[in-house]
Amino acid sequence: MGTDLTDLAYIFFVIAATVVGGAIGFASHFARANLSRPEKLIDDDDLLSDILNGAMGPRDYMFEKHVVGAEWDEGGFWDELSNRNLVYLVLSGLSVPAMLGIILWPQRAPIVALACSGLNHIGLHSPFCS
Repeated sequence: MGTDLTDLAYIFFVIAATVVGGAIGFASHFARANLSRPEKLIDDDDLLSDILNGAMGPRDYMFEKHVVGAEWDEGGFWDELSNRNLVYLVLSGLSVPAMLGIILWPQRAPIVALACSGLNHIGLHSPFCS
């Protein structure tokens, strides 16, 4: 496989992985809003409630509440109608494969060879693989 085709294949695979990551972020937003138990046990705007929610709940909410500005409904569930929540999780899903793609650019030839080998093994034949 030529260098130009390897570069193009790598970019395609990174874009495909980024789209899948975004879809996983969307699915996680849906699941977190509809398939989980209430997350916020206390809904006050003070530090004590942040500490108690993190200590008694399954995760630490201080980053999501104060940095992201995530929202929960009155029942303590992840707010499914919040665009901010949706964008936060979709961007989180998009960013991981995109950043890995940028970081691993120098190793693109072996990664493309491995991806093509895996695709061929399961019976999928990409036009980027020779």
